[in-house]
Amino acid sequence: MSTSDIDFSKIAKALSRFYLPASLVTLLFGAVYEYFSHGVWSAFMVYAFLFPLLFGRFFWETVSARSLKPNYPVLFLFSENASVATLTVGFLVRGILEIYGTTNWLSPFYFVVGIMLAVISAAAWFL
Repeated sequence: MSTSDIDFSKIAKALSRFYLPASLVTLLFGAVYEYFSHGVWSAFMVYAFLFPLLFGRFFWETVSARSLKPNYPVLFLFSENASVATLTVGFLVRGILEIYGTTNWLSPFYFVVGIMLAVISAAAWFL
């Protein structure tokens, strides 16, 4: 089976259905974590749910509604989903560290890798 045989609208609908619960679970995790943090909160923890909601649910709904297809679908699928996951986890880790009151020199790498994966996915869409 070649990559041209992939029905991209079915994949987009399935991913759209996946990302709404993922966003809600991320939101619930952030709310519960901050509830037990005794009044300490982090903007990274509060807004971590936006990555799966905006770049997951709304993006895939748009792709599905317009029947769009990237030039390199497999590379695009892997890099787009990995960038959303990496940025979401990066925001959660940074939020946990801020609530705990410490820092880590590795936390900026989540953002660098997530943005690099987003650039790769954009290149796979347009090139």
